[in-house]
Amino acid sequence: MIDYDKESCASFQRLYSYYHVEQMAMLWCGIKPSDFDEVISECEYIKRAVPKHPYIGCLEHRAMAIMDGIEARQLAVGRDGSNHEINEHDHIAPERRTVLLKDFKEWLIEFYPNEKPKLIFDDIERNMHTSITVEAYQILRADRDHLQVRINNAEEVFKEQKKELELLKRENLALKNTNEQSLPSINSRAEKTYLNIIGGLLDVILGTSPSGKKLSVYNNQTNVIDALLARHEGKAGISERTLQEKFSDANKSLKG
Repeated sequence: MIDYDKESCASFQRLYSYYHVEQMAMLWCGIKPSDFDEVISECEYIKRAVPKHPYIGCLEHRAMAIMDGIEARQLAVGRDGSNHEINEHDHIAPERRTVLLKDFKEWLIEFYPNEKPKLIFDDIERNMHTSITVEAYQILRADRDHLQVRINNAEEVFKEQKKELELLKRENLALKNTNEQSLPSINSRAEKTYLNIIGGLLDVILGTSPSGKKLSVYNNQTNVIDALLARHEGKAGISERTLQEKFSDANKSLKG
């Protein structure tokens, strides 16, 4: 068997399917063909081929609109599915009048442009403004889809980068904890000794000789910290906050 595009063929064939007036009105109201018989059984006919349903109020009016379109020679009509054309209709009984789906769609577009029932128009046709062609709509939709793909890709990249950043933060914290844990602990006596030495050095660096001459080029503790950071920043314990704390403790220890 020859392979062919069955979906495309079926879609085109559907355009040439025909419906009686009340059936076309039901499609217009959004009633599925499988429910036609049930709906018709609940109707009464106030006029030939114009059913009135107890709660589907639009059915009567849409059937009348179709009949008016036929009688005004706006809509091609046939008898029981054959010979559909704009012609005299008086010789065709209302119950036997049929309309092709393609002719009905064209009639709706021309006379009821805001009416695009989902059982008659596909998604593209329903979402398309009357002043926009199918080709233009497809181009716009393709551009939108392309942009959506780019947005999705950007979101994925962002998520991956966020994961990597979180991983780096955890690794950095782990290394910091490991580094702190690896530093040798000292007892209080040894710490007192070190603080006294640091305090003494600071006192000498920032002090003056008996004659009043400065013993170094540093005017204050901040200058000393800046010099240490300039020469040894990045080494364990060499940070502005740590130096401020240790120098403060050293000064207190030396005076204590």
